[in-house]
Amino acid sequence: MAALMAAALSLVTTGADTSADTSENTGPTTASTASAAVEPPLPVLGARSADPATGNINKTATPGTPAVNIGDCMEFGANTHPEKAVCGNGNSHYKVVATAAANNHCPADVDHVHHHPRPGTEHDLLCMDIDWSVGGCIELGGDGPRHIDCHATDTTEAVRVLAIESSTTDITACPSNAGFVYDQRRIVVCVAHL
Repeated sequence: MAALMAAALSLVTTGADTSADTSENTGPTTASTASAAVEPPLPVLGARSADPATGNINKTATPGTPAVNIGDCMEFGANTHPEKAVCGNGNSHYKVVATAAANNHCPADVDHVHHHPRPGTEHDLLCMDIDWSVGGCIELGGDGPRHIDCHATDTTEAVRVLAIESSTTDITACPSNAGFVYDQRRIVVCVAHL
């Protein structure tokens, strides 16, 4: 009898049409099927949040600042608020190499520091380097670093990234004897000018 009630509950909550059912499976409905049909809906993500008990939507909720982690790449668009981007992509400008509380400091040799808001009035510092991608090309002139096609001809300060060497500040570690040295963190980005 319990299996019959569970099957009926499953049909009622899913709106299944029994007249078109040609399934040969007449076994009992599993508890997970019956319970899955009566679970409350998931809350709405983003700027609106829903009360699961009433289903009312809070239209005044504000979206949170997305978490930014070390290794994330960032795009700086027309506004001053960076957005996450795919590393090595044309939209990616910088890669987060460290974070710090607003009252602390980034390593002295990072390429860019951004004050990133947290809930309330606090800010974190995003400590970022250019999004160097071995084999990729970057235009360093203009409005800031950006990935470009390595065959581009309209460049002003473009470089191809040949290698990234750790634990050294010696530019002669680069096959081209050209690169960018990060003294404090002991990193050399080897490049060739386009």
